[in-house]
Amino acid sequence: MYAEFSPLACSISDIITGEPEHQNGKKEVYTMSTDYDFFFDESFHDRKITAKQFARENFLDYYIGLFWGTRKSNIPAVTESLEKIEHTAKKQFTIQGELKSTIINGKHYTYGLKSFNHLDIDFYNSIFDCCLDQKLKLQVNFIGKGELLWRSVFPFSDWYEANGFLYKKFIYSLAKLIRTYQISVHPPLRDFYNGVISQDEFVSLLTEKLRSIYHAGNGIKRKAREINAITQIIHIISKPQIPICNQYSVDWTYHESFDGLYNLLKNDLHINPSRVNIFIDNEINTIKAANATHRFKSVEELDSANDICIRLSDWLAGFVGRLLFSIEHDSAALEPNETELKNTAPAEFAKLRLLSDHWFDLSRDQFECYRRAYNVFIGKQIHYWTLMTCVSIDGVSKFSNMLKYFNSYESYEEFKKTPAKTHSEKYNHAVCVDLEHHYRQIV
Repeated sequence: MYAEFSPLACSISDIITGEPEHQNGKKEVYTMSTDYDFFFDESFHDRKITAKQFARENFLDYYIGLFWGTRKSNIPAVTESLEKIEHTAKKQFTIQGELKSTIINGKHYTYGLKSFNHLDIDFYNSIFDCCLDQKLKLQVNFIGKGELLWRSVFPFSDWYEANGFLYKKFIYSLAKLIRTYQISVHPPLRDFYNGVISQDEFVSLLTEKLRSIYHAGNGIKRKAREINAITQIIHIISKPQIPICNQYSVDWTYHESFDGLYNLLKNDLHINPSRVNIFIDNEINTIKAANATHRFKSVEELDSANDICIRLSDWLAGFVGRLLFSIEHDSAALEPNETELKNTAPAEFAKLRLLSDHWFDLSRDQFECYRRAYNVFIGKQIHYWTLMTCVSIDGVSKFSNMLKYFNSYESYEEFKKTPAKTHSEKYNHAVCVDLEHHYRQIV
């Protein structure tokens, strides 16, 4: 039995799931004897993952880790450009000391770039122009925290294949359901871990929560595949032989970020990692992972307060993380949570959840900033490993397809011909089609 699960709100870029794309058939040529510098920072980093964290208002289910790099000989030119950008921005924002991405806080991302003021737009336009002018290479990792937790509770084994189940589809569907409906799994996991309840009791409590979603959605057309997925998840976890661990928390692992960069360097850019210097903002665990997983020329820890190249990583990672956070937390697009579901009328539950129209009511400058962002993260990053994720693909899908959607219009005038609500519907449709494509590829 294979759990089919409908896309609820997102997409996946062909860059990630399809064959590597090359614009106009051209390949970049890299000199094997040249040294390269790559700089790393992260956003929405949790050192330990527990189910309790998922109830936090400021929680994002995805860890964002971002590298940018170029030839070592190009670093002085990049640094000079960044220093000019920062000098102007600190005057505009009236900032003393380090300029961090948090200067543009969450409320400025409420409806994506629609919520940006002219200073925010100017700042990121300057950053994006620098990335494009200097032809910087990016590698961005979107790692699902819930996925890692549920992989530890239901660890992989040959049992799944032997019983005709696809493990990755099971984990994807389970993690997505719990995230989508904000199912409170903290008490059952804690009590199972502490021995207060048995495995059977834990499975029974989890099943009860899944059945509440089943009963609310049964008979609603847009929930048909979701209902099928719930049915099969319950069937799988009810098997007494299923491998299960009383795991309550998971320490964050850092090696995934370097897996993505390593593959970008070796397989896409054809750069020997031994020619690459890695610079990381203060984080000893990331340093250890870099040294333990792959052989780079050097790995060095830097303080972002003293290095503007690290600050660029922060500015870019902050942009990705906060834009994704706002997409994930838009109240118009959220399904009722576990508690609200009990009091939600079937007709209300049947309504399609779409991003607020505000996301698409853009000024010309906001629209053009999205198009710049597209070129920085997707359009000029023609390589397969530029955006990397695990099974929980929804985060990278929501982000990449937001940029792709705005770039699909040739001009602002063409974009404005379509009503904001229609834009929201078209974006949702496009990303759902892409997620469906991705789901079918999970084996």
